[in-house]
Amino acid sequence: MIAGIRKQHCEHRQICPDIASGIACRGPCAEDKRTTANAYYIAAQWHDKQAADCDVMAKDEPRLGPEIRQRAAANAVHHRASAAGLRLSATGLLRAAL
Repeated sequence: MIAGIRKQHCEHRQICPDIASGIACRGPCAEDKRTTANAYYIAAQWHDKQAADCDVMAKDEPRLGPEIRQRAAANAVHHRASAAGLRLSATGLLRAAL
């Protein structure tokens, strides 16, 4: 106890400033979820850029051989799927933070 203030814990087993103020707990980890979701969106943008670069390489027939172009096309699919998965996870985190 600090200066007579009783620390109150929420269902997340953390000290909850909302409960101490008499407000329903929004979850002390809500801000962490928003921060993580933002990081996921930034990572998704990076994967989008990588997918675009791979698409360019996959269509660069005069300079690149067929094996490299095929690998670039497969990598583009991978990066697009990773970006989609990150956006889905970020959306889930943001919904949970509400």
